Amino acid sequence: MDYMKKIVVLTGASGTGKTTICNYLQTEYQMEKIITHTTRPQRQGEIHGRDYYFESQASFFQHEYLESVEYDHNYYGSSKTGIQKAFEKSDWATIVLDSEGAKAYLEQLPNETIVISLTVATEGCLQGRLEKRGDSQASIEQRLASHETKRDEERCDYFASQKNCYVIVNDDWQATKQKIADLMKELQANK
Repeated sequence: MDYMKKIVVLTGASGTGKTTICNYLQTEYQMEKIITHTTRPQRQGEIHGRDYYFESQASFFQHEYLESVEYDHNYYGSSKTGIQKAFEKSDWATIVLDSEGAKAYLEQLPNETIVISLTVATEGCLQGRLEKRGDSQASIEQRLASHETKRDEERCDYFASQKNCYVIVNDDWQATKQKIADLMKELQANK
């Protein structure tokens, strides 16, 4: 990989704003989204190569992944090819990953990876965001109680202690945008 190219990995529990910030980085900072692979069925309106690379069970395993996970009987993963395609369009790329995936990027691409670990001040804030996006009450309760959510929340301390990792409390969108602006200014100056 090229040390001048950077990948901003967004991680955190459900409802912390990862997708919103990923979209913001694409729009405001012209970062290219790293397209990931999945075996889950393509939803109406989704486009192969824009939303995901939709794979069969057999074709999924023909790629070389930096990280992959099985969730709800479907596989998800980010491939080296996906990263290279993003870098063909921009020197800065962004991706949303769980904390395990973010840790894998830090270990395998330490010079290129910048991790932003998102958190909120209270679990009530997370619940409110999940309700606002239309998740069912049962789904919200299951998600907030899940092993993955607890792990992602606990990993904030891990990321806070790592080089090229930043923890942002995303309770207020205007304050978060300012934190991102300050961070990007610092990162681009040190590139």
